[in-house]
Amino acid sequence: MISSFKLSTTFYACAANRNPDAADWNVGTGILAFAANKSIALTKPLDQKLPGIRKLNKGHSATIKAVKFVQLKDLPYDILLTGATDGVLGFWKSSDDHLENISFIKEHDASIITITAFGSLVGTAGADSTVRLWKISDSCSNLPEITLLQTIKLENLNALTLSISPLPDSSSLLLAMGGSSNSIQLYASSPTIHFTRKIGVKGHMDWIRGLDFKFEKDERGDLLLASGSQDRYIRIWRIKQEQGSVKSPLELPSPDSIFSSKAQYFSLDNSRYSFTFEALLTGHDDWVFTVSWRPSPKLCLLTASADSSLIFWSPDIQTGIWVCTSRLGEVSASKGSTTATGSAGGLWGGLWGLDGMSVASWGRGGCWHVWVRRDDRWVSIVTSSGHFKQVKGVSWEGKGRYLLTTSLDQTSRLWASKGEIWYEMSRPQIHGYDINCISCISAGRFASGADEKVIRVFDLPRCVAHLLKNVCSITDLASETALPDSASVPVLGLSNKAVSDSKPTEQSQHLLESLNTPPIEGYLQKHTLWPEREKMYGHGYELIALSVSHDHKIIASACKATASDFAVLRLYNTSDFKEILPPIASHSLTVSRIRFSRDDRFLLSVGRDRQWTVYDRVEEERYVEKFVQTKAHTRIIWDCAWAPIGAGRVFATGSRDKMIKIWQFGESDVKLTAGVSFPEAVTAVDFVPAVVNHCIILAVGLEDGQFFILGCNITDLSKWEPLWKSGIANGHEGTVTQVEWRPKTDHTEPSKWQLATASDDFSLRIHNCSFNF
Repeated sequence: MISSFKLSTTFYACAANRNPDAADWNVGTGILAFAANKSIALTKPLDQKLPGIRKLNKGHSATIKAVKFVQLKDLPYDILLTGATDGVLGFWKSSDDHLENISFIKEHDASIITITAFGSLVGTAGADSTVRLWKISDSCSNLPEITLLQTIKLENLNALTLSISPLPDSSSLLLAMGGSSNSIQLYASSPTIHFTRKIGVKGHMDWIRGLDFKFEKDERGDLLLASGSQDRYIRIWRIKQEQGSVKSPLELPSPDSIFSSKAQYFSLDNSRYSFTFEALLTGHDDWVFTVSWRPSPKLCLLTASADSSLIFWSPDIQTGIWVCTSRLGEVSASKGSTTATGSAGGLWGGLWGLDGMSVASWGRGGCWHVWVRRDDRWVSIVTSSGHFKQVKGVSWEGKGRYLLTTSLDQTSRLWASKGEIWYEMSRPQIHGYDINCISCISAGRFASGADEKVIRVFDLPRCVAHLLKNVCSITDLASETALPDSASVPVLGLSNKAVSDSKPTEQSQHLLESLNTPPIEGYLQKHTLWPEREKMYGHGYELIALSVSHDHKIIASACKATASDFAVLRLYNTSDFKEILPPIASHSLTVSRIRFSRDDRFLLSVGRDRQWTVYDRVEEERYVEKFVQTKAHTRIIWDCAWAPIGAGRVFATGSRDKMIKIWQFGESDVKLTAGVSFPEAVTAVDFVPAVVNHCIILAVGLEDGQFFILGCNITDLSKWEPLWKSGIANGHEGTVTQVEWRPKTDHTEPSKWQLATASDDFSLRIHNCSFNF
């Protein structure tokens, strides 16, 4: 029997939330934190030995919208603040790549939109039309505390961006806020840090999305404020301390009464300040989401826009005129779509790294782009990636050399390892429908099913085969002479068309063949598609389940169904991709999972009708019903799995009734050998594909994100022992949609295995598991 079991997560994959405040880069530690659905992901993009996600931290119960690091001189660690759509503010202790929650505070009545900080002063803006000011201070315990100081209620305005700075040559603070109007609101603090409104400045023609303060030279000089708007323009404003006596309130211009071309004045602590328009920066073709000053004395402004570009702006040395010095990303919006026409995305934000020599940005699908400055040019480097919606399917290649995943984000992705580090190596399918299931057919071919009711089959292109060989040392995936060169998607099309050597292609499509590092996001999107080999029809509703026999000859599939006429299994021959008629009828409602036995002798299906069915292979391509168990569970059966051959004819079923059941059958009868209860609904199950020291090992995923590892001696299938459980803290944030053990490879030790888990929390995880006997 197994005496102990250890599990450690070696890989996380997920995308950033699509919000301008969803990430922040700590230039002191190099840690970049970003919101990933309800979790917080931590990465170190400049550490190319491990550029991916180092940790996913749970805590919030709603989607995170804002992330902000706070560095305090009196603390040996940093503070991370997070804001969620339920109005909860998260307060975290950040030490390198580890987060420890201090507290959660609920003051906002609606979503927190943005967070800013200056020293120990923190500002949060919410969709409840309030801005709240907080103070971080030491407490009697070893951990700091955060205290609410002031609530500013806004009329007819939701603040979308905030920035705080000291006033020139003063200890008082200035708070700028912009949002759902075309004016910038300025508030100034008294010595007790109580902010009062001073002026409102018009100039932009649409909502204001980004604000950032910076002193022109030092804290005694003028203060500059950069603002970015949905009108596509960036404006730079100058705040200057005026000489002379302070005017009385009657002599001051009325707030909001004049436009930005004229100076406006306000007074504070017997000092008079002017606020004037300095420069108008034009260059973006869509909404400007963020503006950010370089963290160095040299003036340089970074702007991120929905036109998929980052622009660097600096004043010309001779003329002082602000000019674009560099531009990164894509020059224009894809296929002419803009935010104004309903397109959502571009680049959501721009972040400066250490000393302003690196920048990061996240795009429409939460994908990351990181550039570093080398030899006077910006060079893109490898970073983390992942799905940005629910991950619904995973499938290991037959020899475990790579992993395929698919998601409701309408993409399928290929993951492979270089040494011990996993990377996204290809994006075979970028579709127009939500993709629900995926299965490898052979080393260089897979099938997927989506809401469009069609099964699509894809073949490995030559350029990706070369990439996998060069980077991951994966060879012999397919005969290279038969491989298409690459693939492309025609405008208004859904099918990936093969591009052969006989047709002229762009030079960039051949870059992958000489690449010896994992591809960056731009390559993944454009140059790693797999050409479509075949479409298979027959289903009347959305595809739900897909499975391929281990001999690669048969594809089994099922779709959504509310009647027995549609709850059939359709089988297809992989030699000609024609349906094997007639379809197999057994269920009355949706079939949720289909699994071939490990020798392909039997086929197992489970479904919403609480029934499982075992089919026997009576001919090369024909399966017939052998055993049926109606009401096998009291609720829907979500998943099923076959035990390894050495355990006999054994399979497991997992159900919403919070149970797994272990079944064993012979030639003429089936018996229930065990039932194990869990705290929540069981949504995913899978067996280690080999008997381990006379034991079979079962992974179980639950609806609340937890997953368990169970073990049982093959001599007594009634006694199952828990070997490991994730618990709430270490599990997924959402429902575990699938678990699948990596097939045994040539390098696999008998006591070491890897497990892939996918979840509705948008994440994929790969876990290292080891057994002691």
